[in-house]
Amino acid sequence: MVTWTGSARNLFDAARSAAMECERTRRMLLAMELREGGSGGDGAKVSGGSVSDPMRRVDARLDMEAQWGARIEENEHLMDYATCVLYGRDQDGKGGITALLGSACADALWWHYLGCETWVIAAHMVGYSDKWCKQMRSVAFDLIDSVGADEVMNGRGLAED
Repeated sequence: MVTWTGSARNLFDAARSAAMECERTRRMLLAMELREGGSGGDGAKVSGGSVSDPMRRVDARLDMEAQWGARIEENEHLMDYATCVLYGRDQDGKGGITALLGSACADALWWHYLGCETWVIAAHMVGYSDKWCKQMRSVAFDLIDSVGADEVMNGRGLAED
């Protein structure tokens, strides 16, 4: 599990970058996989005196997956950590920003930072204005910065009963 010692803004900015990088990588690997299809038939193709290995593209994609595998895994851990800050470790509604500030706040942050959407789209998804979403971002980040991400994950951060 990732641990975070920086600011909430830096955590969520890093999570957004990680989500965008994962999406770009997935698209690139999918495009490579789609190009593997070729025109049908098996075996080596001969064209203009040269032999083309039909597995070359597959090998290139597999090499790329291996090369990016550790980075994707690292990004996914960071994204999971940020998601836990929003929804709690067990995602049962008893932890995270959703328990402390409400699900609309947590969802707006998820859509913007982990869903990589604009504030306008995030606001539309939660049914509030983008101004409200940005204000709640500030409240959430202040809360996370004041009590710590791990405490927020556990639903602690507001006055105890």
